[in-house]
Amino acid sequence: MNKCKSNIVTLSGTLCLTFLLSLFLTSDISLFAFMSAMNVGNDFKISDFYSRVANTFQQNVNEDIVIIDIADCSREQIAETIENVEACRPAAIGVDIIFREKSDSLTDNRLRNAVNGSGNIVLATSADNTSGEYIRSSYFSDSIASKGNYGVTNLETTSGLPTGVVRGFRHSYPIKNDTFPSFAALLVEKAFPERYTKHGEKETIYFPGQLYFHHTTEELAQYGKELGLEGKIILLGDYSGSDDLHRTPISEQLSGIEIHAAAISTIMDGKPVKEIPSIWSWLIAIIVCTAILLLKLALQSKKYGAFAVRICQILLIALSVLAGCYIFKELRIVIDINKIVLMLLLGLLSMDIWTGIYGFYSDISNRKRNK
Repeated sequence: MNKCKSNIVTLSGTLCLTFLLSLFLTSDISLFAFMSAMNVGNDFKISDFYSRVANTFQQNVNEDIVIIDIADCSREQIAETIENVEACRPAAIGVDIIFREKSDSLTDNRLRNAVNGSGNIVLATSADNTSGEYIRSSYFSDSIASKGNYGVTNLETTSGLPTGVVRGFRHSYPIKNDTFPSFAALLVEKAFPERYTKHGEKETIYFPGQLYFHHTTEELAQYGKELGLEGKIILLGDYSGSDDLHRTPISEQLSGIEIHAAAISTIMDGKPVKEIPSIWSWLIAIIVCTAILLLKLALQSKKYGAFAVRICQILLIALSVLAGCYIFKELRIVIDINKIVLMLLLGLLSMDIWTGIYGFYSDISNRKRNK
């Protein structure tokens, strides 16, 4: 009976100590940035780790989206590209470029006519949430390219800094007394309205395994309809250049047009990425830690007990990581395994500390009673 009581006290004390130490260490995620292949310090989430792993084993071509590379193209070449794409009868065309200044009238007229001649076209605009303004091509009058043709191409970073990691997108942007849809959301609404799904104003982009066919303007001009663009979302953007690269969970340098493509794919999939509440992650961590501590108490008097416990500890850590990756890949649910791994690592150490403190306290108590 005394041994059972002692084990209960040891287990409870160890769990409390492990939890407090884990809570303290996880207050600064940079302590565990080593789990990220990107080494981004404080700008790191466990979903980044999952995305990297899932992207290694999952590679699928999204046939609904095709990218046309217009890096270094002139306005006349872009106008020609829009005309060539429109001739292929796409579901929608997205032009990820902002023309901030006028060019010569002849070139601008051709570009304007190309835009006007497209059925479902979305042009890029940039929103300034601070001033409540938006930027769009000044020479496109509302009579030619109305507000309904513009989608906001701002990229959302968790840190709020331009150099941060892009993980999510917004469906719309409130600007002054108006609202503009995002570039990705508007394209899906125009191309496949029946597949447009919304699970909140802000959503996480599912990047792993998203591959897209991409072609040059020369390939488009030469092969045209043979490229199979009919009924698809065609994105025109800087695919091969170095001026529009951003950090994402799967790459340090991913083009903006690919990020928009991933956001479009996430919307059409209808499977949002969900993160379970922190309290549930802690509960799972406590349960797993309790299991290893009970095993420690049961085997501590055995000859190879310590060795067996350490092996089980390593296996549980590996199992937690594999389970977290699998659940993210298959169900798109994010479980914070940082907490589970940390409590498993600290559990046995905490038990040694608790046993030492409790033994020291018992010795002092016994001495006082014997006096």
